[in-house]
Amino acid sequence: MSLWQIAKETELGSAQNVAHHLRQLENKGYLRRGDDSTFEVLKSPVEDVVTISRYGMASCGHASDLVSESNLEEKISISTKMFNISDPSSIFAVLAKGDSMSPNINSGDLVLFQKDETLDSPGQLSLVLHNGEPKIKKVIKEGNEIILRSSNPEYKDLKIKKVDSFEIVGIAKAVIHSLNKQD
Repeated sequence: MSLWQIAKETELGSAQNVAHHLRQLENKGYLRRGDDSTFEVLKSPVEDVVTISRYGMASCGHASDLVSESNLEEKISISTKMFNISDPSSIFAVLAKGDSMSPNINSGDLVLFQKDETLDSPGQLSLVLHNGEPKIKKVIKEGNEIILRSSNPEYKDLKIKKVDSFEIVGIAKAVIHSLNKQD
C-alpha cells in the first residue's frame, strides 16, 4: 500500500503526513523499518530505541558541513541502553572507509560519535577534519603539538602544522563491525 493510499484511507490528507506519522511511530518503537522500506508492527514498543543520522564521509570544508542535512545518508535506529547514550541528539554515525584504523575499525564499519570539539583524554578516538578532509584518528597532544595517529602501523603519524586547518567533530562512542568487507 502506498503512502498516498494510506493517506486516502485514514483521512490524513497527504502522503507527507503519513510519512511523518510513520516516522513518529518508528521513533517511539512501535514500528521497525525493513531493508525494503516495509514496516513491521511490533507487539510491544521498544522503549530504548532512538533514531540517529548517518553522514557520508564525503570531503567537506567545515565540521558543520560534515554533519549537515546535505551530507545525510540515512537515519538509523539504535539502542540507547546498548550504547550507553544519555543524549541522543548529540550522537551521529559515519561509515568508515580505508584501513588506517585497522584492526580496530575496518572499512565498512559503522562508527558512532558524540558531538564534541574538545580534546579531553590522550589518544581519544575522534572524527576530525584535517585540511577539509574527514578522518577517524587517535588524537594525541604532546606539549603544543597535536598528532593524528592511525591504529595500523603501516601509516605514519600526522603532525598538525600551524598552517593546517583542524577541527575535532566528535568523539567515538562505539564501533559496529561489518561482516561484509568493503574497500
